[in-house]
Amino acid sequence: LNALKKLRSLCRSQSSCFVSISSGAVKDMAGNEAVSVGVNAAMMVGSYTSDSVAPRLVSFDVSMDGNGSIGLTFDETVMASTLVAGAIVAMDSSTSGANRSLLLSGGTYGTDASLDSTVLRFVPLKQDMDALKVMTGIFVSRNTSFIGVTGSMVKDMFGNSLVSDVNGPTTAFTSDITSPLVNSFDSNANIGILTLSFSEPINASTFLPGATKLCPSNANSVQCQSLPTDTQFVFTTPSVVSLNISVAFSNNLKSSFVGLSAATTFLVFNGSLAQDMAKNAVTANLLSVSAFTADTTSPVLVAWSLNMNAATFVLTFDEPVAQSVASEVTLSGVNFSLVCNSSSAQPSLQMYCSVAAPLNLLKLAVICTMASNSLLTLPSGIVQDASQNTNGFTQMLAGTYVADTTAPILLAFNLSMSQNSLVLTFSEPVVLTNVAALTLQAGPAADPSVNLTGFRNTSVLSGLSLRLDLTLVDTNLIRFLTPLATSSLTTFLSVTSSAFADMALVPNSVTPVLASQAMAVSLFTSDSVPPTLSSFEINLTSEILKLTFDETVNVSSTVFGRIRLQNTNGSPIAANESVVLTGGTVLGVNDVTVVVGMTKADLNALKKLRSLCRSQTSCFVSISSGAVK
Repeated sequence: LNALKKLRSLCRSQSSCFVSISSGAVKDMAGNEAVSVGVNAAMMVGSYTSDSVAPRLVSFDVSMDGNGSIGLTFDETVMASTLVAGAIVAMDSSTSGANRSLLLSGGTYGTDASLDSTVLRFVPLKQDMDALKVMTGIFVSRNTSFIGVTGSMVKDMFGNSLVSDVNGPTTAFTSDITSPLVNSFDSNANIGILTLSFSEPINASTFLPGATKLCPSNANSVQCQSLPTDTQFVFTTPSVVSLNISVAFSNNLKSSFVGLSAATTFLVFNGSLAQDMAKNAVTANLLSVSAFTADTTSPVLVAWSLNMNAATFVLTFDEPVAQSVASEVTLSGVNFSLVCNSSSAQPSLQMYCSVAAPLNLLKLAVICTMASNSLLTLPSGIVQDASQNTNGFTQMLAGTYVADTTAPILLAFNLSMSQNSLVLTFSEPVVLTNVAALTLQAGPAADPSVNLTGFRNTSVLSGLSLRLDLTLVDTNLIRFLTPLATSSLTTFLSVTSSAFADMALVPNSVTPVLASQAMAVSLFTSDSVPPTLSSFEINLTSEILKLTFDETVNVSSTVFGRIRLQNTNGSPIAANESVVLTGGTVLGVNDVTVVVGMTKADLNALKKLRSLCRSQTSCFVSISSGAVK
């Protein structure tokens, strides 16, 4: 009967239903064979009744392996082209509720007439197979596999709809034994997201991020970076997982040049990565990235620290930046060239910068003495991250500040006896704090020496040099104490720690130069300025002439014949109006004043001239060059 029903053109009506019999098909009671009715003379059916009995589902079998399949067995031949897989409900028992059943949405099967049969087999849509695998407790064994069918699911060869029914359990069940695959993965380096797509639903509780590595090539190299075991993830669908790459791990990738482009983004994983719903482990593999989104986010300066003691500062960014940079930046209003290097050959979160060059400018300007007045201005475009994104403009106060605790050091000094000045060069800018703490010496621990009492003026020649103009008192004393400061061999300087201090908020005193280790002058300029007569006195009673100069003179160098007393400060001088000294006695020692005991002859010559030195207004002196040295 099923063979007859399978033939769609046979006995569908009276006009398509004939019979032929061959000899011997039947015998009468006497054993005579019936007369044959040939094929070409076949007899039309006299009475025809069509099939009106609805087909029934007798049994079914299920395979959850691979793409899956469901085989349906009916009690009669059904027409394959009428099969509607969407009329089948998968159930875990004959009395399934809504949470334990799934209405299939379709399937793949043939509709050719040759497939009309009592057994039809179809492959469910992948979405239905995935949904069944996710629904725990359904289609996981023979006893959890039932199906419900409605009349619209299939028709027999005469158009009779199937009897609605629940059938099960399945007569045969094949478990899922196929390992799941990672079909592809995508990387978004801009927001730190990895997306893995599997071939089937995964048991999220078995997913282990630490079983994966990101590599820079298709070789499992030493540069590969294992994902942290605590990497956060979420399954956006049962077969797609999204991993949130932490900032710390993302920075490790950038420092190792991994995941910077599609060409440097490969995923390596082993079987412990995950299991499907049937506990099959993922197949280990190495994959190239399918879709890659590059990092386009600029690196951001998040903190910086200044160490005035070590003349360095550290820039800290939110992601690794290139190993070195040289550019103009501004520190509290002072422009300078920034030279920075990271702590390693790879991009790093921190850059170590030297401020040795501008440090003295900062100190001289009395800025960057604390964190609150240490303002860094970082122009845009001078720092690059591993993906060559440049930084934006930033202004930021120092987060950590180490004050200058280093004592300044006197490096050298010059003395000019022509200009009566000292020039002192230090290791950093200083201010004079004690004028009485400097001593000029003729040698280390040697006399004569002069403890300076003050300075007419102090000025900064450069950030590191101070000019101190000596007082007249001190310069005259220095000249008096020969051989002190008469050559570079007799010019030394000692200072106490109270003499100078640097510009730090808590000033550091200068490193003392002990008298026993006095510093030799670097550049000595001898006195080349001739002394100038500033005043004179004459006492005709005590017969004393005093010539006072602007500096200490060598009294023994006095040449009397170059000294003239005269009655006017004009010219010409008449012979009877002046007296040139012919001799005398120098009284006293080297000083600014030359005291001359006049000879009787010179005194008498002077007194003889009635217009000379009769009062203050008729008493003048003139000296020619070389009168005294």
